[in-house]
Amino acid sequence: MESSERVRHIVHLHVRDFYASLEELRHPEFGKGPLVLAVSKERAVIQGVNA
Repeated sequence: MESSERVRHIVHLHVRDFYASLEELRHPEFGKGPLVLAVSKERAVIQGVNA
């Protein structure tokens, strides 16, 4: 390979349940069932779900 050629690496990250996985690491007791993350308000958007 010549020095002017570049090697490309492609990394695929599956981050759909990233935040839920982090919370399971911080709180192992949460790993016993389904976990949904959302803001604690009257209306919220779900931030993460583990399945």
